[in-house]
Amino acid sequence: MDEKTVATEPDAAGALPPSLLWSPLFIGDETVALHVPLIFWIVDRLRPARSVVLGVGAGTATFAICQSVDRSGTGGVCEGFGVWSGTVPVGIERQAATYPEIAVITDCEVLEEAAAGLGAESQNLIFADLTEFDSENDISALISTLRERLAPDGALLLHGADRSVTGKSGVWVDTGSGMVILGKGDGLPASLKMLEDLSENGRLAGDMQCLLRRLGQAASLSFQARRATARLQPIETRLKAADTRAKELNAELSTLRLAYDARAAKLARSQLDLFAKEKEVSSFALKLEQTEPQLLRHQEAAERERKTRFDETAALTKMLEAKLEQISALEGSLKARDERETTQGKQLSSLQQRIEELKRQIQDMEAKPDRISALEESLKARDELAKTQAEQLKSQQQRVEQLKRQIKDMETSKSWRITAPIRAFRRGLKV
Repeated sequence: MDEKTVATEPDAAGALPPSLLWSPLFIGDETVALHVPLIFWIVDRLRPARSVVLGVGAGTATFAICQSVDRSGTGGVCEGFGVWSGTVPVGIERQAATYPEIAVITDCEVLEEAAAGLGAESQNLIFADLTEFDSENDISALISTLRERLAPDGALLLHGADRSVTGKSGVWVDTGSGMVILGKGDGLPASLKMLEDLSENGRLAGDMQCLLRRLGQAASLSFQARRATARLQPIETRLKAADTRAKELNAELSTLRLAYDARAAKLARSQLDLFAKEKEVSSFALKLEQTEPQLLRHQEAAERERKTRFDETAALTKMLEAKLEQISALEGSLKARDERETTQGKQLSSLQQRIEELKRQIQDMEAKPDRISALEESLKARDELAKTQAEQLKSQQQRVEQLKRQIKDMETSKSWRITAPIRAFRRGLKV
């Protein structure tokens, strides 16, 4: 028994040939995929030097033949003809990259012309996918043409065919879309006679049909599993990277949480300080409200005193007949200043100037010196009182403006906006 027989026939224990169990490197067409294990076995048995695929389709059969030729190590060549517009199928691209020395793929417009262009008795294996051919053409004439192109020991595989198009010759495998295996003559080549022995009336036995179907399904599932695994690898890599990133983000989140807690504690303290400030402002506003009537009363008293002083000054001017014209001019000037000045401080300043002027005038007077001195002392004391009250009022107004600015800065600050929900919540609790 030679090496070829050992590799492709069952042993005494009934083990399957290894070629039936090869894992396909590519599956593109599920109907052809069911026949991939049988294609592996046929190529391994025939060891074809030249193979051709008419109707490449997704590239499943072509890829299987190239893979089997490569594993057998016979140095054969597989030429494929397909009809596709624009986009080359993925299987064809992968096949050209995987088996550049075995595969020769040609895009043609009419498969029948490609079949007619094959040399006579030049091919050891022809795989023709009839589902890719024009259904209106004469299939019988096509089959005759293809058998003429077979070498004497060659085989013709017709995918998508049944016994109605091949007659009684060959072996029919009705799995999937069906496939008929033909030889150059009426029978199959010697290396494939085993298929005839396992057939009943030209149809492969039911148990063998079931076995090949299961093997085809297993091969397809195996390829899909490998492809899914290959697709999952980058996903797993990304998941690991995402997991690492998630851990980093969790660490950053923990840091941010600590910072947030510290910030929240600081905001809480700021809130307490703000409440204290608000309480202080409220208290100061209350004091201001309580002080304002008193200040108004002082202002009214000062106004009355001013009027009294004006009356006394008018009486003094009547007594100073020698200075009547000067005093009248001075009163007109004082009245004009009273109309221009709006604040109490300016009014008091104007009054002080007038009093100073009167002092200079009184010094020249000889009449009623005691009365003038008493008036000067009284005016001086009241001037000091009015000046002190004006300074107190100005200081309190400055304090109010300072507190208003502090409140405005707090309300426009980022912390005030962040704690707005907390204040709203507390106001809701008070309600």
